[in-house]
Amino acid sequence: MKRYNKRTAVLFVIALAVTAAVITAGCGSTPKAPRQKTEMLDWKGAALGAQIPEWVLKSSESDVHIQSLDEFKDQYCFVVYREDPVKDQVVTWVSNAANGASEVARMVSTTVNDTAEAQEGIKSGDAKVKQNVQQIRNAMSNANFRGLRRVGDFWTLSRNRATKNEYYTAFALWIIPEQDLNTQIAALWQNFIDNNSAMSAAERQIYGDIIKNLRSRLLSKVK
Repeated sequence: MKRYNKRTAVLFVIALAVTAAVITAGCGSTPKAPRQKTEMLDWKGAALGAQIPEWVLKSSESDVHIQSLDEFKDQYCFVVYREDPVKDQVVTWVSNAANGASEVARMVSTTVNDTAEAQEGIKSGDAKVKQNVQQIRNAMSNANFRGLRRVGDFWTLSRNRATKNEYYTAFALWIIPEQDLNTQIAALWQNFIDNNSAMSAAERQIYGDIIKNLRSRLLSKVK
């Protein structure tokens, strides 16, 4: 296997480690189809006077807003949800740990790689680079991220006033420490690089540009 300059490799790993930090800026729960003129009919614990959790309310804006809550500081937050006319079906689906972990992996994969594919080096039409990015996407979408755990669940019953259709929505909140996810994503990218010794200098430059852009977006969010 070809050996690379140690300093360059270290800097590249550090750069890759920040890619996950843009996740909550663009990666939230599965995109929600807009629903107009809806009314809330019932929700978990309503009969006992329970209120809708703050994390559920904030997830309607973006999962990144959940991180503003003190209890989720330094955590990436993902809301997995499902809608269906039958309550038991949606509650059972989001309660399944395998479904939740798989959905989070898909969110991470889609967000990080869509960001990468938007860069000029990818849009230029280089089929080989696009193929490489797709391979990284596949690896991420099948990843089992250590430290990921479900910390909350909820359900609501709503009615669309226009169509009169009623539907249940079940939510599950998954979190993972920021550093844990950053490190694991960096490892996935680094593993791909290490196992592609024939990668050209031009390709490496493209990946470097991707990381620079991801880093810039992160800093703009922090400010």
